[in-house]
Amino acid sequence: MKTSNSSFLRDAERSVIEKLCARVPPFIGTKHFTFLSLLSSFLVFVSYYISAKKPYFLFFASFFIILQWVFDCLDGAIGRLRKEGFIEWGFYMDHLFDYFFMASIVFGLYFLFPDSSLQILVLFLLFSSFMINSFLLYASIKTKEPGLVVSFWHFSPIEFRLLVILFNTLLFFFESTVRNLAGKYLFCLNILLLTALIALIFSCQKKLNQYDISNKDF
Repeated sequence: MKTSNSSFLRDAERSVIEKLCARVPPFIGTKHFTFLSLLSSFLVFVSYYISAKKPYFLFFASFFIILQWVFDCLDGAIGRLRKEGFIEWGFYMDHLFDYFFMASIVFGLYFLFPDSSLQILVLFLLFSSFMINSFLLYASIKTKEPGLVVSFWHFSPIEFRLLVILFNTLLFFFESTVRNLAGKYLFCLNILLLTALIALIFSCQKKLNQYDISNKDF
């Protein structure tokens, strides 16, 4: 299934994945990578849980986030390269597991910042809303679109992963400062995401409204 990705890092990401594809042995296929991405998400969650008492596990969390990215990209790339044909299965499982990956990070934060549970819940709801928006837009006008939109204003899952890794690094080296400001950081992040979500919804509904008018049967 095609996706629409306007990330600034898209070309670099594609170049890396193409090189990795050439090194994948023939007995490992798209389904293997799909389930490996789920395993990586689970290990991200476990790493966050342990890092509450052993902060150096934040680096394990970052490592598994990178692995999840590799597996998530390779499942589709290998499937297209080898024409394995698991299009509908891949669409369903891949994006379902993407949701689990996002949840593993957001709920993993709860173990690190239990006093900010409300802000973390709001963060999870906002991230979920962006994903729901993509699926609804794709379902509404998929015959006229290049594919599922996975980036917003050039911000895509690769940037999300890099920011989480940066956050993990800052938390490890400046733990007391980050913890003291966690509530304010999360509140500001939620306000920013809410503003972006409102702007995105306004843009999408305007686009769909114009599409309905232009295709109206008179």
